[in-house]
Amino acid sequence: METDASVRAAALPHITGIDSLITLFGQRETLRPELAEWIATWKSPDIALCQNHPDIARARLLHTDSDTEQNALLALFTTDEELIELALRARANLKTKILDLPRFATEDAYTILEHLSRGRDKAVNRHARERLELIRGIDETLKGLRDRAHSLNNAVATLSRQQPEGPAARESRRRQLLSLQNELQSLIEREGAALTAAQTAGAQRAQVISKRAFDGIDLEAPHESPFVQLLAVARGALDLMPGENIGEVGEKLARELSQLQARWEECKGVATPGSEEIRRFASIEEEYAAVLAAVNRFNSTEWPTLVDPGETIPDGDAREFWRTVKDAHRSLDRHARTGRELAWPASLQEPESHGTHRAQATQIAERLNRLETAHTALHENVTAALGEARALVDAGQSKNAQAKLVALRRDIQRLRPDSAQKLRATLDGLFQQLGELKDWQTFATAPKREALLASMKELVGIHLDPEALSVRIRRARDAWNGLGAPVNRYEHALRDDFEAAAAQAFEPCRQYFAEQDQIRAANLAKRQELTSMLGSYLDGTDWSQANFNAAEKILQTARSEWQVAFPLPRGDHKALIQAFESLQAKLHDKVHARYQAASDRKRAIIDALLASRTTVPIADQMEMVKRLQSEWKGAGPGIRHLEQPLWREFREVCDAVFKDRTQAQEELKIAHDSLLSSAAEQNRLLAATLAAWTEESASPAALRDARSAFSSLGELGRDGRALVDQHRQLLRDGEAQLANFAAARRIKRLDRIQAIDLALDSGEETAIEPKLEGYFNPRTAATAENVQGLILLAEITAGKESPAEEQRQRMAIQVDLMNRRAQKPDQETLLLRWCRLGPKNANTVQRSRFFSALARLD
Repeated sequence: METDASVRAAALPHITGIDSLITLFGQRETLRPELAEWIATWKSPDIALCQNHPDIARARLLHTDSDTEQNALLALFTTDEELIELALRARANLKTKILDLPRFATEDAYTILEHLSRGRDKAVNRHARERLELIRGIDETLKGLRDRAHSLNNAVATLSRQQPEGPAARESRRRQLLSLQNELQSLIEREGAALTAAQTAGAQRAQVISKRAFDGIDLEAPHESPFVQLLAVARGALDLMPGENIGEVGEKLARELSQLQARWEECKGVATPGSEEIRRFASIEEEYAAVLAAVNRFNSTEWPTLVDPGETIPDGDAREFWRTVKDAHRSLDRHARTGRELAWPASLQEPESHGTHRAQATQIAERLNRLETAHTALHENVTAALGEARALVDAGQSKNAQAKLVALRRDIQRLRPDSAQKLRATLDGLFQQLGELKDWQTFATAPKREALLASMKELVGIHLDPEALSVRIRRARDAWNGLGAPVNRYEHALRDDFEAAAAQAFEPCRQYFAEQDQIRAANLAKRQELTSMLGSYLDGTDWSQANFNAAEKILQTARSEWQVAFPLPRGDHKALIQAFESLQAKLHDKVHARYQAASDRKRAIIDALLASRTTVPIADQMEMVKRLQSEWKGAGPGIRHLEQPLWREFREVCDAVFKDRTQAQEELKIAHDSLLSSAAEQNRLLAATLAAWTEESASPAALRDARSAFSSLGELGRDGRALVDQHRQLLRDGEAQLANFAAARRIKRLDRIQAIDLALDSGEETAIEPKLEGYFNPRTAATAENVQGLILLAEITAGKESPAEEQRQRMAIQVDLMNRRAQKPDQETLLLRWCRLGPKNANTVQRSRFFSALARLD
């Protein structure tokens, strides 16, 4: 590598490729400053390259003058040291841009900047020192304010501990505290201003001074301040100032201001005003002064007279009118200038005359705007009409062109003179062209007029249909009119002859068209009558009880008669047609509404029936069908094109219900027949069971089961009555059999007990069944009286007659039972008492009497 710097500098321009320079830049660290400077100066590296090579970015930033490129390159440097180094080496504009970065607007940044710039850059060093000195000055100011605030807080603490006696001493203490509070508030405001200045300079300082020392101290006056009422009165006087009679208002306000100032001084001798009261008083004084100044200006102001130009541009020559419009503009400008010079305060009530002047000016300005708009539209219309007139002249339509140009001459006279000058020159040129055109047309049209006169004379007396004849006359007249207006005496004579021939030729058509006019008039009267009758019908009909069939017929008849009453006289009959169509529409709507209601009702009937198909039993559906069929008839006719589809749908739903009803009946009959068969089978089984019963096999449970099984079948209806009666009879028969079996068993039991009793009384040995042992154990000795009394008791209980000779004893037993109010013993008690008596010397007759009575009790 060459050590001579001049040789290296001479060799660098010969390396043309930037890739080669970058390669060399990366390989030769000692060459980096020279290569970075060379690349940044001559190769215009892009941002991506600079981002990868900070040395090149730094050199390029110091070289370029582009703000955009400088901003992009500055974003590549993130440390304060790098940016400060760049600021020390940069030119003025880049130096200022770097120093204005937000990161250098802090106290720490100023300290670093001042330290690094010593002996290198006086401007940067001076900038940093000035900022630091400014911050130190703010700190000294804050220290002085806070020291004073500390002293004020100590004074407040001292005064707050005092307990003065007497109103004067307390008022003096309150005024001292108010003074300290005002001064402390001033210190707080000055501290806030200093903190704001410190923040602007880049230093962050906290708020220290506060009014906490006054917490809990009541500084309110012991009575209402006289300044409050004084300020309220002054404020009310301003608010109630009238808007007129300004001279009196000025004098009154001057007096009130003088009185207000005098009363203020009087109140100051009684109490000390607060800062807020002083501020409000100064504000009111300023308002009084502003009002007095405005009143003086108003009294010395003379409003200029406004010129009214009128509402519309006049017909004919309007030059004088436009001079008036110009005067109106000038008067309006003078009026606006006077209003600006007056400068009436917006916060005060405006005098009525002032508002009147402004309203008049606004009205004149609006009129001028409307006149300008109308003039612009008139100018545009005239310009367009001149083009149309030129086209008519070019087309040879002299008559239409003449009418158009005459009308344009009147319109141009209405325009402003400066706008009409060029248009008037164009109009004169068109009039000249039109004169030349008429000269040529006179030379060419005379033969045509003679031919048209001859053809019109041929139509006199010709036999043609009136309509065809009128058409030919009209065509000849149109051709005559197309030639334009006559321009000399000869053509005027031809026109008179042509008009006479036309009138004579049209005579046959006149009577025909007169008859047609009568027919047309009759048709018009007919249509008017139809309209009136239709309106009367609509207004006089009670549509809640109307005959809609008749209404529909009237609707159709009115339409047909209306169409027959044609043609009508020439003219505008739109109002009559609209009235008829409106009445027709109203009647159609009423008829349609009636039919629509009927169709809607039928639709609702179908929907209700369809809804019941899945939610209502078939029997209820049948009842519903009967009811809805009646409602269908009562609904009346509906919309014609809907009637058949609705009826078919309704019949389909009804048929489906009938079909389901038939199927349900068949299913019900099958089920009922099956039920009857089951009932008959149960009766047969029950009869077989009863027939097979014996005394041992008979059981009440069989009857209960049969009764329960038969009841579970449910209602058998009219056809099952015989089976029900049969079942009931079988149950009665079974119960009778059970009763017979039970009676037989009881008789056998009594007979067995009687045999055992007889055997025991006879002293015979006999076997006693275990279930009967309780009747005979234990046995007590029997007496004839006991046996006789027990026999009589059994006969009394059974209601059986006793022998005549024993009636007296029987009566005694009955009396005893009544006296003791004792119940008669039952069969079991009598049997038990009999069997436990023994042995008994009862004979066969007595034993037979006793057991006969017991059997009767059963």
